Amino acid sequence: MSLCLIEDGQPVFAMVYDAYRKEFFHAIRFVQEAQGSVTDLNGGAFTWGASGIIAGNEALRAEIQTLLTR
Repeated sequence: MSLCLIEDGQPVFAMVYDAYRKEFFHAIRFVQEAQGSVTDLNGGAFTWGASGIIAGNEALRAEIQTLLTR
């Protein structure tokens, strides 16, 4: 999972979490602390085995979900 913090339309910070090193908990917590959410491609709760992951603030997450499920 790659996360990128955007401020004023510009990337200012990025990090990559490795699922094989059990780092997803930290990635999800990071997103939640930034007032975002993490869901599967259908907007449901992200769980192991989900067929996709979308993370971001609600407006961005919803727009990405719409684009991916067209």
